[in-house]
Amino acid sequence: MKRILFLLAGACVLFLPLQAFAQAAKIVDLGWQVNVKKDAASAWEKAKINMLLEKGAEIETKHGSYCTLAFDEERKNIVTIKQDSLIKIESIKPGNIFLPKGRVFSIITNLSKAEKFQIRTPTAIAGARGTGWATGYGGANTSAKCFKDTAYVQGLDEAGNLAGEQDLPSGMGLDIGGGGRFGELYQLGDQDYTEWGDFSGYTGDLTTEGSSGDTGGEEGGTNNPSIGDLREEQRGDYREDSLETIRGQESTPSQDSGQEEAGEPAPERPPITKD
Repeated sequence: MKRILFLLAGACVLFLPLQAFAQAAKIVDLGWQVNVKKDAASAWEKAKINMLLEKGAEIETKHGSYCTLAFDEERKNIVTIKQDSLIKIESIKPGNIFLPKGRVFSIITNLSKAEKFQIRTPTAIAGARGTGWATGYGGANTSAKCFKDTAYVQGLDEAGNLAGEQDLPSGMGLDIGGGGRFGELYQLGDQDYTEWGDFSGYTGDLTTEGSSGDTGGEEGGTNNPSIGDLREEQRGDYREDSLETIRGQESTPSQDSGQEEAGEPAPERPPITKD
């Protein structure tokens, strides 16, 4: 009987971290200056890898910084918060994030049919049941860009009420202005695909290998060697592979993804984090 109780106690100890993770989002990677406010009553503190954040937590990324959250143990629901951004976690399962400033990239592949993952800004909601998209907010405008499958966008008026809804197909972008007013759909360009190629390759690396090496929230970027290799050596490979895969679904011919468009600045490093 004592042995059975001992085994049950051991199983509970092993299960507790998984159960806690199910009720929280986990920081799985970060770089440079990232601050966290765990709840409304807490002070801002430096973020750390493996930190668990519950509903109501806020994350702030300084210039040149990034932070990646996993909303499930398998790391199939991942959000990367870009530089100069601020987010608040509104729910864990399904994930909901409020984005009053900046940009986030999301890849969501581990939801039930009844669940939706959403990014809310002051003028819109962008979400999906399982896809990859980017959401940005600045200057009273929301931008939504879909890279896989189909996302949806809901416009919000000044009171936060639904002002309209529209599907966002793969390879298309949409801007939403004040009062939830929709702009015209537009086709994504080379720079968009380059950023998505970097992000999808990076999240694939996190999923298959996990995040090794805790930066401890220190300034100066991640110490994860696999992520460093991706940024400096494999960036071009991920870009080419991702562009070929995504653009194979498009009706227009692909341009040379290795060249930047005229007038477009080269992406800052690390490419997964910068505008």
